[in-house]
Amino acid sequence: MSSPEAVEEFYLRLLALPEKSRARGKRRRGYQFQNLIAAALALENLEPRTSYRTVKGAEEIDGSFFLDGTIFLIEAKWHAEPLPASTLYMFKGKIDGKLVGTLGVFISMSGYSKAAADALTFGKNINLILFDRPDMDAAILRKEGFRAVLKRKLRDAAEAGIVQTPSSNDVVRVTPTVETARYDASTGRVLDVVAAVRSSPDLVIVCEGDTDRTILSMLSERILADSNSTPRWIKIITAMGKRPVARVTRTFQYHYPENVNALLIVDGDGDIEGSLEMLESEVAIKNWRASIPDPGIEAWFADFDFRPMRMRRQEKSGIGTMSEFQEAIKKLDIEKLLKSDQSFAVFYNAVLGREPDTEKKRSRSRRKPASP
Repeated sequence: MSSPEAVEEFYLRLLALPEKSRARGKRRRGYQFQNLIAAALALENLEPRTSYRTVKGAEEIDGSFFLDGTIFLIEAKWHAEPLPASTLYMFKGKIDGKLVGTLGVFISMSGYSKAAADALTFGKNINLILFDRPDMDAAILRKEGFRAVLKRKLRDAAEAGIVQTPSSNDVVRVTPTVETARYDASTGRVLDVVAAVRSSPDLVIVCEGDTDRTILSMLSERILADSNSTPRWIKIITAMGKRPVARVTRTFQYHYPENVNALLIVDGDGDIEGSLEMLESEVAIKNWRASIPDPGIEAWFADFDFRPMRMRRQEKSGIGTMSEFQEAIKKLDIEKLLKSDQSFAVFYNAVLGREPDTEKKRSRSRRKPASP
């Protein structure tokens, strides 16, 4: 693979492997993925080294490369499900045992659990940067290059303590013809976004995980369409964890005007007060409000028969799971939910750019108990 075009073609071939392929084919793809990464790094003169074992074979490293005086170790995984924090800890242990200043790049094509990035940074020294499929898409398919994506992530890690800066986000904009993000049920990802035509969004929403992001995108589209809203540009960003939702705001000064409006959506997890206090202690912008559904966004779908809590925790929504959310969003009684769940009311009003007297910024939100 001696050209960017060859790397892109090979990457697309790996992406085309059916999810129901045999285990042998998926293992082969994993090894080929390591070769793809090495080829992409070589094209950018990053001096890659392919998979090797340390002295006495104690550890296996998927690869390494050299950038601006720093050695980076690589761990690359292409699994079916998001990776848990324990997998990251194992790789971090390998990095900790190397020369001071060595950093790690973990690449997971299936993403990470919502708690992974949060656990990795809380109270610990950061020496590991996380990549996922949108990052690889940005580097290869959008031709930004691995070096550029990595440098952006390194700056956010150094300046804001964020190990997983998203390379993509949903954009929701309603015009006389509703343009929507397209959800691919086979991969559980939003593949297309609406092109932005203004210098800054009307609202930036930051949420915990990819499934949350997709649900919020579809809900925003329905709310804007139903209300015959004037055109609104909404960006939805995945922070990959609860505490990182607040930390992502530290990077806003580099991307948005000082007065940008933000909505931070985190799970209550049975402790709404504690969740709000966490946000208030770490948010780095002025114009923000919080929606804290309890125990999580699945509370908004309590009237439906399916089990959204189970599906959300899968993160990588399989066929037949996200489709249930899509149908539920179409049938959702928004007026009823506005009256019964304050967290949804905060979200609804933020999407429409409203702030009635009954709503306070940084509002804590709890679903009201049903009437006897």
